[in-house]
This record gives sequence, C-alpha cells and structure tokens, in this order.
Amino acid sequence: MKTKHLFILPLLAGISILSSCNKEGCTDPTALNYDADAKNDDGSCVYDTDTTSMVTLHIHPKLGSADFAFDTEVTNWEGRKMKFSIAQMYLSGFMLHDEDGNMVMLDDTYLLEKPSNMMYELGEVPNAHYHELAFSVGVDSAANHSDPAAWPTDHALSSNNPDHAFWSWNSGYIFIKMEGLVDTTANMSGTANAPFVYHIGMDMLKRDVELNMHQEIDGDITVTVELDYLKLFENVDLRMNQSTHTMDNMMTAQAVANNVAGAFTLQ
Repeated sequence: MKTKHLFILPLLAGISILSSCNKEGCTDPTALNYDADAKNDDGSCVYDTDTTSMVTLHIHPKLGSADFAFDTEVTNWEGRKMKFSIAQMYLSGFMLHDEDGNMVMLDDTYLLEKPSNMMYELGEVPNAHYHELAFSVGVDSAANHSDPAAWPTDHALSSNNPDHAFWSWNSGYIFIKMEGLVDTTANMSGTANAPFVYHIGMDMLKRDVELNMHQEIDGDITVTVELDYLKLFENVDLRMNQSTHTMDNMMTAQAVANNVAGAFTLQ
C-alpha cells in the first residue's frame, strides 16, 4: 500500500500545479473580486459601480447647419451643390484626460460611424472631472494590416460587417468612405448629377481629434459630438477632383484628412 501512495502523490502534485497554471478568475486588480492567483480572465470581474460610470458617445451627423440626410442636395464651402449616397468612417483609440493630466483609455474600441447609427457605448471610466476627449479617425497600424476575417463577427473591423471597408493587406481599411453626386458646372448653376467617390485610408492619413471638455462624470453619461461631413470638403475643388482612392490622388486625400479635426465639435 505504501508503494502505491508514492506513485499517486507526485501525480496529484502535478495535477495541482497544472490546475494553478490554468486557473480562471478575475484578473483585473481594480475589480472587487480580483484573484491574484488567476491566470485566465473568465469575465467574472465585479466593479464598484459607485466609482465608475458608463460613457456613451452620441455622434450627431450634420451637413452644415442641417441634420445629415442622404440624397438631399446641399451647398458646400464654394457654393457647389452636392449630395451623399454613402458616408462612413472608422473611429478608434478613445480616451479621456482628467484634470491631473492622466490619460484614461476607454475599452479597446473601434467604431464604424454611420449617420444611421448615432449611439455608441465606449465603456466605463473612473468618476472624475475630465478636460478632454480624444480619439482617432482611422485605425492603428497593427489593426489596419490585420485580417478582417480574424475579428469577431460582431466587431466593427470584421469582414462580416455589411458596411466593412477594406482594400487589401498592403493598404488596409478605408478610414473615410464618401460617395454621392456633385454639380460640376463652371459657374455652379447646375444640379448635383456627376458622381464623386472619396475613399481615404493608409497609415499616414490616420488623424487625431482632441476636443476640449469640462465634464464632471459621476454617473452614466452621454457625450454628444457633432460631425459635419461638409467640413471634410473645405477647400477641396470637387469640380477638378471628383475621385480619390488615396494613392491615385494623394493630394486630395491629404486635404480631406487634414480637415478631419475641424469636422468634429463637442456639444
């Protein structure tokens, strides 16, 4: 009998070590039920809801002073008539800056903004006074060159997303996609009837947006941001430049990308 126990005890010890290496539990030190021995997070983390709040982003799309509407003729910066049939953009890297200058990252969030969807949950942040909301139009280089089929089916970057916009492994995602019709008459006296296609992307054209805010967050909150699609075309000659797929008309693509920061306004 003793001999049998000598073989069983090492086996049990091995099982115990293997079990501890694969132990599941809450691995977030800020959670109430943090388990220092857990190696794999099982999604069970519980937080003190009195110290964090959910931030929801409300993006209100505009065309100048009017609310955004597809297939509706509007006038751009130079007085030229245009209307949109497609308008969308990828947003990422959301963060808040508190009054001490600390940067609070929100969830690993990638959004595909479309005028038909105005509300986006960004995640929870510690209750505090915040001075700035920051994010990017576009996606980081690693995500930009990832395989769209590798993302979860409900992810904004997934190829299963019916509106997903991706060129290829080399070029990546189309950060800003806008299509529609524009008046191309010299004196701008006609109607919007000539097609325009603007597909803006590639790593170097990702643009950061920083919006000043003075907001005390102590409870779930909705932050409203206006996005004026017309401002993306400021100082862009649509009569001469009706198309860019970025590399075939880089100057125009850069002009649109450089207008990104001015197109967003915190309300």
